[in-house]
Amino acid sequence: MASFAAKRLKIPDRRAIGGQHPETLARCEAAQFPIGAQDRQWTAQPFGVDHLFSHNFRILRPLHHLSKHNYFGQIGYMSNFRIGIDLGGTKIEAAVLARDGTEVFRHRVPTPRGYDETLRTLAGLVCEAEQRVADQASVGIGIPGVISPSTGLVKNASSIALNGHAFDRDVSDALEREVRVENDANCFALSEALDGAGRGHRVVFGVILGTGCGGGIVVEGKVLQGRHHIAGEWGHTPLPWPAPDEVPGLRCWCSQYGCLETTISGTGLARDCDGPGAVDARNIPARAAAGEARAQAALDRHADRLARGLAQIICLLDPDAIVLGGGLSNMDHLYVQVPALIGRHVFSDVCTTPILRNMHGDSSGVRGAAWLWPAPIS
Repeated sequence: MASFAAKRLKIPDRRAIGGQHPETLARCEAAQFPIGAQDRQWTAQPFGVDHLFSHNFRILRPLHHLSKHNYFGQIGYMSNFRIGIDLGGTKIEAAVLARDGTEVFRHRVPTPRGYDETLRTLAGLVCEAEQRVADQASVGIGIPGVISPSTGLVKNASSIALNGHAFDRDVSDALEREVRVENDANCFALSEALDGAGRGHRVVFGVILGTGCGGGIVVEGKVLQGRHHIAGEWGHTPLPWPAPDEVPGLRCWCSQYGCLETTISGTGLARDCDGPGAVDARNIPARAAAGEARAQAALDRHADRLARGLAQIICLLDPDAIVLGGGLSNMDHLYVQVPALIGRHVFSDVCTTPILRNMHGDSSGVRGAAWLWPAPIS
């Protein structure tokens, strides 16, 4: 019989684990897997959730004199499952993928406001996911920011609670294993490149057109991070080939003027159509289809600006495919208008770069986070 170590987890209330009933946590027993003879010094100790919860369950962790980084880093190669987590500003979503990429579990909870509460929520989601599949799994997390290579702290996160924290180290400590953390746009691009719309293409540029505007680059199945871990951040480059009335452009939250994000994101489209303060672009296509001239004009300007932005990407990166994601990617006209407009700005005799609709939709974020780990060893 293999032995394990356990620790006491303190969760002050139900909100800390995503609003799950304590009886759910009572069944969250991490699957036990065999440990080699060299690790027989591990022991099993039951523990309970303190304060409001009195239910007992177990969570695994190595004793301090063992190398948890080396040991748990092997989980990605040992487990039959991968857990992917999409940490957004309003919701946290977790999914479990089997070896073949089939989704076997999914759960979504609201994002807490505080940093410590977020870590506890993540721990609760992982616990629940592993209980459902009765196995320990690798964990990858997509965040709306990046880990700075120079400081090891989160930067550029739209979820301000993450900025300035050593999130990858903190969540690894909370889960007592190595956790891989990546920008959410990179996770989207990875998902679509590996088994989505971009499958079979060597270089894929993934685009997020939602509340903001992000991008990710995947080359031969691997995320291209860049020296400063900002590769693909095209949303904070200027709108290229601007018209006189587009200069200097609106001030972006990053403090610059004229960023692509201010014009081609959902917020930018809403503002262009309905004026300052507008943030919701979801009904603009329907209004245009109903004959509203203002809505149609806004969609035409948006498609032209998107084409210019993507033409710049083609000139710099020349990807084999571009995959659109985010809420605006559901606008059908983009896949007709944008390819027709790109060519005039690309420094080439022809431009055949396919502009593709994503295959996995809202699932791409969690799927890409799960794919941060390599395929389990058979």
